[in-house]
Amino acid sequence: MLGDLEKLSFATKQDSETGVTVRRLSDGKGDTITPYFTQPMVSHDNRHVLVESTRTSQHQLHLIDLEDETMLQVTSEPDIGFHRSLMDINRMVAYHWAGRLLRRVDLTTLRSEALYEIPEGFRGGILSIDHSGRYLAFVYAEQLNVSTATGQIYSDMKEKYYRRPSCVIIRYDIEKRRAEAVWGEHEWISHVAISPVDPDLVLFCHEGPWARLHRMWVVRVSSGEHWPLVERENFTEKDGHEYFTHAGKVVTQYASRESSASNEWDEYNLCIWPDGTGEERFALGPRRPGHVQTSHTDDTLLVGDGSFPMGGPDEEEWRSKGHGYMALLRHQEGVAHIKPLCTHNTSWSTQNSHPHPVFAPNDDSIFFNSDAEGLSNVYQALDIKRYAEGL
Repeated sequence: MLGDLEKLSFATKQDSETGVTVRRLSDGKGDTITPYFTQPMVSHDNRHVLVESTRTSQHQLHLIDLEDETMLQVTSEPDIGFHRSLMDINRMVAYHWAGRLLRRVDLTTLRSEALYEIPEGFRGGILSIDHSGRYLAFVYAEQLNVSTATGQIYSDMKEKYYRRPSCVIIRYDIEKRRAEAVWGEHEWISHVAISPVDPDLVLFCHEGPWARLHRMWVVRVSSGEHWPLVERENFTEKDGHEYFTHAGKVVTQYASRESSASNEWDEYNLCIWPDGTGEERFALGPRRPGHVQTSHTDDTLLVGDGSFPMGGPDEEEWRSKGHGYMALLRHQEGVAHIKPLCTHNTSWSTQNSHPHPVFAPNDDSIFFNSDAEGLSNVYQALDIKRYAEGL
């Protein structure tokens, strides 16, 4: 129930291969994960973590207190899905979807209110917030009946892509409580992100098989102008998992190949300003982490949920086992140098089991998800700054 406070008992261990200290925060009661990895979820003082959990049989939001080792239920609403919330880390407020309602909950008083409602027949997407805490951005997308879903992850992706659902991107002014439509089209839009430093810029992607479409776009709210973030060719180039760094640059995982018949991709992390300037590419080798995220204070240090170090006699071994590891990455002179951080050993079978690592605001710990112990749990790798020395 709303306001229920449960005592947790964090389980701490040293990773057997790297020696990094990792503690399990949640306790296996239902699936518990962090919000989507591009969204803020850890309070500015590094004490509280917003999580999404089915521990009460319904999806609800909870707040983990890292000092008291407790979990507080902060919502009691119907139709709260995974990956549909975020925290304003300076005001201790969470925003989330409950069905078609955009809601806000004060994480101190637990007072909740509805802010906005999307039209019938549509569903709200991942939320994004700027550094000032004034603006949210998101897409609402037409709900489709599909015929190819098998229960396996991504099984209906191509059908949704070909159906081209009607989608509208909204920027919501929290201060004025006003929603503004900034872009819309008959394309499957997802992963909307507002620039943390310039709320006039919104990044969005055309969802679908990465190599088949021009994925990443930017729209200027004030004028309606929009442009592709990166110029690229379909079938021989692909990009995805895009996000804004805290300084306002965009990072995406990019790859190219010689022809559409080739299975050999050259993988990179690509960094670029939203106006298309300042492009840099950092080589990743034959395989890449599934998701990467940049630290708050150092744009050259990243974390990823796969570890595939380049070169050396054990490169072939890492190609086979690296999917079970977290990694730190350092961007330097055109190369993404990779150092194994700790094991996560998740199944990757559902979105809820994806590790989706993120840095704490002080950059000295990393939060991630894993279902290695059965249901999905939230974990924290500690003492990251020391471990990153020399990378």
